[in-house]
Amino acid sequence: MHITSAVAEFERDLLMECIQADIVRAKASEKRCGCSPSLNNEQKKEVLLRFNEGKSISAIARLLSTAHQTILRVKLAMKDTNFDSCVYIAQCLSDSIKQLHENDLPPG
Repeated sequence: MHITSAVAEFERDLLMECIQADIVRAKASEKRCGCSPSLNNEQKKEVLLRFNEGKSISAIARLLSTAHQTILRVKLAMKDTNFDSCVYIAQCLSDSIKQLHENDLPPG
């Protein structure tokens, strides 16, 4: 009985070492562990702009065809990175884009 538990513990330790080695190798090659992100950077900027416009979390989630929790996660990440300055930057970008589109339109 003791021998089988010792062998099982040894196998478990070997498995854990292999897993840790794989994680180290993945991090060294700059691979991402886990699920791929459901929103790219452009979509995250879109979330920021929609928050600035006063849209609800559910409305933003429906607009981007993603989960409510994903939008909350983006909001929380922005709060950690000084959300107010992000909103200001996003508003400036939005205004600049509007000006560019207005200037590109032919007169009259």
